[in-house]
Amino acid sequence: MVIIGVAPHPASLTLAVLEETGSVLLARTVENDESVVERVLALAGAYPQRHWAIEGAGNSFITPLIRALAARDEAITDVPPGLTSQCRSKRGRKKTDKIAAGIIAQAALANSELPTCRRDETREQLKRCSRTRQRLATHLEAERMALSRLPPGSPLREPIEDLIASLQGAIETITGRIERLVKELQPLLLAQAGVGPVVAGVVLAEAGDVRRFRRGSPR
Repeated sequence: MVIIGVAPHPASLTLAVLEETGSVLLARTVENDESVVERVLALAGAYPQRHWAIEGAGNSFITPLIRALAARDEAITDVPPGLTSQCRSKRGRKKTDKIAAGIIAQAALANSELPTCRRDETREQLKRCSRTRQRLATHLEAERMALSRLPPGSPLREPIEDLIASLQGAIETITGRIERLVKELQPLLLAQAGVGPVVAGVVLAEAGDVRRFRRGSPR
């Protein structure tokens, strides 16, 4: 069994293949383009018994690889960036992509409790809804500011008021959709004090499974 650490970037993916003892068998950087999945799988093909460790698996630029691995039922660990930073600091090593990929694999080896990465359609829908809602909310605030600056009787007030009403309706519709998706994924999150559907949607869409966060000690 080997573990394949992946350090993803928008322009490239760096892989480090480690034995369970921590010995590095391969370190390679490939361009993150339309053929990246084929090239990564070709490199991994030499190691049929493998487990993947991917830093920040929720990033959009790693989505094609995550989907391809999930379709093949490959084991994937989602390694938080903060954990790899801690590991690198302890070792006093400067950051390079190949070193980072190796540390990602080592972090997964040393932390068996890290969550398995599951990129499902429900979470993808939630991310799209959350980001769209945020974009519309920003637009709504801008239109409200524009309306407040117009003098009474301005011919522009009515079309802007119509636009504001339309944006409010769209935001309410999307908020309802977010709430339904949150209930599908982790309904108990909504029972937490101060956590409504919008906050819960952002947390689940961007951070993933909240069970991977340990509770701190009460102060």
